[in-house]
Amino acid sequence: MADRIPLDHLTSDQYDALRAEREQQRQRAEEAEAALARVRALAGDMRTWCSPHGLALHYSDTVLAALD
Repeated sequence: MADRIPLDHLTSDQYDALRAEREQQRQRAEEAEAALARVRALAGDMRTWCSPHGLALHYSDTVLAALD
């Protein structure tokens, strides 16, 4: 990490930029977790779908296994 700035050399602008980046990453993580929850709910719902040869059940199990 050659670009690492010692804390005592950090300017207020750099600090503000780091805080903004952290907030953006937190927001993206929350959005990703919400998307995964929606996929998990959809996969759970798929278990109740009627499909030839039980494919919906198989797909549901496959999606849930991939998430776990």
